[in-house]
Amino acid sequence: MRPIQTGGLLGSGPGGIDYTYCYEMLGGKEEMKGNELKEETLYCVDCDVAFQFTVGEQAYFRSKGLSVPKRCPECRKRRRDSIVRDEEMR
Repeated sequence: MRPIQTGGLLGSGPGGIDYTYCYEMLGGKEEMKGNELKEETLYCVDCDVAFQFTVGEQAYFRSKGLSVPKRCPECRKRRRDSIVRDEEMR
C-alpha cells in the first residue's frame, strides 16, 4: 500500500469541469469540518502511474455519487474510448 500525499489547490480539470464550483456547492471547507477533503496521490491499477486526485475532483466525484477513481485520467479515457468503439462495432 502506498502512502497518500496531501495538499493542493482547487481549479478546473479535464473537460473544463469547474471543480472549485463543485466544492463550493458541497459547502466548502467551513461547513465540512471533520469531513475535509485533501488532495491525494493515487496509483493507477492499469499502468501503476501516480496521479493527483484534487480537492475539486473529489468534490465533483462526491456530488455525482462516484467512487474514488482506480485509473489515472489517461487510462480512464483509453477505457472509455475502447468501450465506445466496442459499442459502435455492434
